[in-house]
Formats: sequence, C-alpha cells, structure tokens
Amino acid sequence: FSSRRIERATYRDIGMRFVAANLHPDHDTIAVFRRGNRLAIEAAFVHVLLLARETGLVRLGTVSIDGTKIDANASKYRSIRYDRAKELRETLATDIAILMERTETADTTDTDHQALPEELARREALKAKLDEACA
Repeated sequence: FSSRRIERATYRDIGMRFVAANLHPDHDTIAVFRRGNRLAIEAAFVHVLLLARETGLVRLGTVSIDGTKIDANASKYRSIRYDRAKELRETLATDIAILMERTETADTTDTDHQALPEELARREALKAKLDEACA
C-alpha cells in the first residue's frame, strides 16, 4: 500500500517491473498519481477483479487466518447477495412484528392454565368462609 514500498518493488519484483514497464518512478510521483486518479484506480480495480473472476483466475480454496486453515466451500444455496439480504431482513422484521402482535393478543385473550378452575376457586372461597365462621 505504501508508495515507498511500491517504488522498491519496481526494482525487486518482476511483476511490478512488468507493470511499470521497467521504469522506477519515485514514491512522490506514485503518491501524487494515486491521489489524482483515485476514482479511476478504484473503477479499474473492480473491473480487473471482475475479469479475473470471469476468466477463472481467482479461485478461493483454503483461507488461512493465523495459521488456521478453513475450507471455503460456499454454495449458492447457502450464500446470498447483499440486496437479497436486505430484502430478507425487511421480511424478517415484518414477520417478527406479526409474531410479537400474536403473542400480545395471546397474552390478553388466553386464560391462565395454571390457575384454579373457576368452580374449584368458588369452593375454596366457600370453604374459607365456613372455616372462618366455625372459628
């Protein structure tokens, strides 16, 4: 990423020598060029990555993070695009709101199944009154 490293790479790296046409621009020249052409460089970078993907030059097999190897086996059925993910999030938000309303409705309309049945509760109250009268 460093302009100084890019300058050094034009001397050491064969790929960079090829890209730079065996020239060795100064790091200030590289920095000024990158600042002045940022949008064009970003567009070109995206285009190069898309071409590499189309031609099969870019292939992800094993990704190593801190020495840990993880197989990259993403199927099209398990991965989704960003726009589709946004749609799914909106749908899930709507579904969650509907489910929360259903729980609220169930809380207000549902009876307490752990409470004593009404007939038994009346008998308990009657027994309490009789116990009190006898005492």
